[in-house]
Amino acid sequence: MTELYLDYEESSYGGEVINPEDRWSDRTEEVTEFYPKDLYLDRNKAGIRWAETIEAPFEVERGDIVHLVIVRYGSGDTFGHSSGHWAIMGLTKDEKVASELARRINTDEYDGTEEGVAGYYVGWAPWRGYFESLESCDVHTFEVK
Repeated sequence: MTELYLDYEESSYGGEVINPEDRWSDRTEEVTEFYPKDLYLDRNKAGIRWAETIEAPFEVERGDIVHLVIVRYGSGDTFGHSSGHWAIMGLTKDEKVASELARRINTDEYDGTEEGVAGYYVGWAPWRGYFESLESCDVHTFEVK
């Protein structure tokens, strides 16, 4: 097993209360922008301020090519909606395996209870729920730094 650190940029805007005088006021759409940048073996040497720690179920070395399957989804409640949430659904060195998982998620074949790619267990489908919706599922390829 290897710990990896995903360097990314994330920002949000929106979500303001529409009528401040109404305690049950609706909110404007909140949008999260997310850009995965790099994947590192050493968090300290990379100088990353914000990083997502990923437990790789296999050995990873600098220079290895790995594929992250990342889902984007919307969520909300009675008073508003937010889009752009993200979750890592799989990690593998095999691009075909990553593409197949992304295809299964995008075509609604993934049931959220199965094991993810290469043993990376997710065990949930965050885009499934009353207010949730799938926006996209993509494969991001990185050379580990």
